[in-house]
Amino acid sequence: MIALLKEAGIKANNVLIKAGDDATAILNDFPSQQFNHVIVCVPGGKDTTWLECTSQTVSPGYMGSFTGNRQALLVDDLTSTVVRTPKYTKEQNLQTRHITATIDEEGKLSAKVVTKSTGLQQDDLHSLINETSREEQKKRLQRIFSIPNYDVPAFTYFEDKNQTVPAINETLQIESNDYANITGKRLFIRPNILATYTSKLSESETRENDILYSYPFIDKDSVMIAIPEGYTVEAAPKPMKITNKFGNYSMDYKIDGNNILLQRVYERNSGLFPASDYKGFVDFYNQIYKADQAKMVFVKKE
Repeated sequence: MIALLKEAGIKANNVLIKAGDDATAILNDFPSQQFNHVIVCVPGGKDTTWLECTSQTVSPGYMGSFTGNRQALLVDDLTSTVVRTPKYTKEQNLQTRHITATIDEEGKLSAKVVTKSTGLQQDDLHSLINETSREEQKKRLQRIFSIPNYDVPAFTYFEDKNQTVPAINETLQIESNDYANITGKRLFIRPNILATYTSKLSESETRENDILYSYPFIDKDSVMIAIPEGYTVEAAPKPMKITNKFGNYSMDYKIDGNNILLQRVYERNSGLFPASDYKGFVDFYNQIYKADQAKMVFVKKE
């Protein structure tokens, strides 16, 4: 790549880097071989371009979790120096999901799910759609959601690489025969269909190591569920809003006729938090778990 760019009159440099999602930091004050990968840097003032030439599918200029946000050694004839690769912001690591669903008289859920993932939120999906078969993609979809007895009869992916921070659009059709419980004249339903934390953290555990969140992100979910006619709400969870050093979380509900409307936003902050913060960390996530799992109860009018 450097030779090709040189022929075009464009200067570029090799960059030695320690790649990998869990790569440890280099010791930049100790000259030594600490690297396992090479990328290309095309200097350009404010518009420096980074190229992952090993990959045949990644968007030009995008580093992702494999080589992004870390120190590396830019090799130049006389002025080799330690540099830092791009870091992606919370707003760039965005996932927005829109769900339109119906519940029938037997409690069966039918839903259309449209999700757009950008930045680091699309890394796993990028690997999935470029490195696996459609059959393997289907198998993954059949196991990743915490909903009962479901099927994904249709799914599509569209990858937008025409930008520095790439995006993937995913469209799913989901059916679940036993999503809602109907007991007598009551209908029990969890309005938060997909964006759910499925386990609580132990409050009795003693944390010894610091808590590391390597990157921030934002998840935004909007859900509209049409339930059968003739039901009125009997019990509903209250809206929730949490803000602390670990992030922000909000959950809001609205009933409009026979439609349930839900808005969920979760923003995670990055950082290294001391082990002494573990109690607050557990409290934050267990509150999210409780809100995510909350159910509504409807009663059928006589």
